[in-house]
Amino acid sequence: MKQLAIIGQGPRGLYALEQLISNLSQSNTSINILLIDLTNEFGTSCVWKTSQPESNWININERALSGIEKRKKINYKN
Repeated sequence: MKQLAIIGQGPRGLYALEQLISNLSQSNTSINILLIDLTNEFGTSCVWKTSQPESNWININERALSGIEKRKKINYKN
């Protein structure tokens, strides 16, 4: 069985993982995936640490997020 490691689980690493699983869900390929990150909060990366002061958090209003389409559900090996 093939193995793949994705190092860094910030936004780009998680996008790579999502694309990989999306493609694998359309094939009969099996693969072991190892996720590696320095933090225990996937998706945050060093820039987006949730423990930083509130004044440093990115400031996105929920109105700026309207109109974004939901991602399709991916089913990979149940």
